[in-house]
Amino acid sequence: MDQKRWQKLTEWPLAAAALAFLVAYSWQVIGNLTGPDAVLAETVIWTTWGLFLADYLARTARSRPWAKASGGRSSP
Repeated sequence: MDQKRWQKLTEWPLAAAALAFLVAYSWQVIGNLTGPDAVLAETVIWTTWGLFLADYLARTARSRPWAKASGGRSSP
């Protein structure tokens, strides 16, 4: 899968994750949450961070032109 296809597949899910993060973080800060609500907000926040990290790692792995050009070996 190339970079453009990956971006097309992940653009809207990541936008939804960003919105979920914004809502959960705002709710946590403004609402001074405790109990199950605090756990829910933390879960949403950490899940979205995980999604963003996975996307970053996937994009980084796909953007190594030297790996294709040299057969996977790095130059000295």
